[in-house]
Amino acid sequence: MTLQRRHWLALSILGLALAASVTSLGNGFAYDDQAIIVGNAQAHSLAGLWHRFLEPYWPPDRGSGLYRPLTIILFALQWAVGGGTPLVFHLVNVLLYGALALLVFQLALQLLPEPSAWAAAALFAVHPVHVEAVANGVGQAELTTALAVVAAALLYIRWRTAAPSQPLSAPQAAGLCLLYLVACFGKEHGVVLPALLLLAELVSVEDPSPGRERLRRLAPFFIVLAFVGVGYLAVRARILSTIPSDIQALSLQPLTAMQRGMTALALVPEWLRLLFWPVHLQADYAPLETRMMTAFEPIVALGALLLVALAILAVRRPGAKGVVLFAAGWITLALLPVSNLLVVSGQILAERTMMLASVGAVLVISQLLRLAERPAWASRVVVALLLAGGLAVSALRQPVWASDESLITRTAADAPRSYWAQWMYGDWLFTHGQPAEGERHMRLAVQLYPDNPYILRILAGRYQDNGFCPAAVPLYQRTLALRPAWWEVRLRLADCLLAEGRQPDAAEVIRTGIALGENVKQLIEYQNQRLSARDSTRTPLPR
Repeated sequence: MTLQRRHWLALSILGLALAASVTSLGNGFAYDDQAIIVGNAQAHSLAGLWHRFLEPYWPPDRGSGLYRPLTIILFALQWAVGGGTPLVFHLVNVLLYGALALLVFQLALQLLPEPSAWAAAALFAVHPVHVEAVANGVGQAELTTALAVVAAALLYIRWRTAAPSQPLSAPQAAGLCLLYLVACFGKEHGVVLPALLLLAELVSVEDPSPGRERLRRLAPFFIVLAFVGVGYLAVRARILSTIPSDIQALSLQPLTAMQRGMTALALVPEWLRLLFWPVHLQADYAPLETRMMTAFEPIVALGALLLVALAILAVRRPGAKGVVLFAAGWITLALLPVSNLLVVSGQILAERTMMLASVGAVLVISQLLRLAERPAWASRVVVALLLAGGLAVSALRQPVWASDESLITRTAADAPRSYWAQWMYGDWLFTHGQPAEGERHMRLAVQLYPDNPYILRILAGRYQDNGFCPAAVPLYQRTLALRPAWWEVRLRLADCLLAEGRQPDAAEVIRTGIALGENVKQLIEYQNQRLSARDSTRTPLPR
């Protein structure tokens, strides 16, 4: 094929990526954008940008978690350019997405014939699972890291293929190390890059040298890359005081490592659905949309069987240059950091975290279509239908992230079994003048997941602040059963009990807190002031 034809193919891929994402340009700031971009002073100033490398990603009032300095620096630059307008952030996301689709095309060209490489990149450009990363401002972290990882893999395979009997030059090695830092400073899962490059070396690089000679030639580079990764983790741990550094999902906290493994296996069908047939999308996968596996169930076996089937396909039909084997390994490594197997994160499953894994998925699809070219026109028809469907779903889905209102209301409909989706919708209704409907959805959230003390406490507070202590008391009691050391809840419960004329019960609540060694000073003050005043007056507090 001529170079001119390849340029036209690249332009068509760019056009597909823009068509799938341009409908996000009308979006405002939504969800995490509010805390990370709008309400974060670190993302508003260009003064002392290097200090971002010494600070957490989340602002102090939101827990000071995670470490993504490059992402915050990029946000500060965009805030300065646009004066805080969301259009600049969304425009940058769209442009980054287009650039990423072009890089996927170049990577696919290293592994597949040109028509198949185009099909893979085109499918990537319209893949609906990318909407969450593109349409939401904070999704820029996914885009930045994916760009760095794909660029590094592309360059590594290209350089090694061009000179398989030679070690990487110093400038080449330095460039890959720099891309590694960009990936890690963009988002944490960039840390898997060395494993992806090693996978490419073992599967996709044809080196006729003996194994020992090959190891001797490449070991220095991978050792340096490992030191870069360890150095990044050390800096991150120093700044955050821990490696995971994220607020762990409440539903994952009580699970053992074995139970987390079963939960991950149970998620395999959903991961594969989102990668290979993403017709339905949703912004939340909290319980009961996703179930925690505390015991073996058939869905765990199904997940394991699907993994085995993918492994068998990769080994028995690896394709030229081992593309299916490479793609299957890529999917596995890309999902590993977000699987909650190594560390427990704040998400059970999130569509934005699947962008990097989808690179492997489109390579698999393209290779399978190539193997099934009997006749060739049938594969072209399938690709055309997939592109049309993906483009329509992506373009229509982007505006869902336009605002908190559109996102929250749509998520409650998309994920009816998610306690968090129902809770967020109920809270939004409460704050927008629909308390009765808000209470219904908040009650539904409590029914779906009655072991979350935070939503119990907030709903109880809503009742108490509106004069309905009889409804608040059992919720406060359930909260304390889950979190006995929550002294603020004890004070609120005691207030409600006093308002109901239940002074002995209120006194017992306070005494129990003191015996547990909670915030003793506050509880004793309450005991001496509110309870003693109650004893002396014998008049009920106003309801």
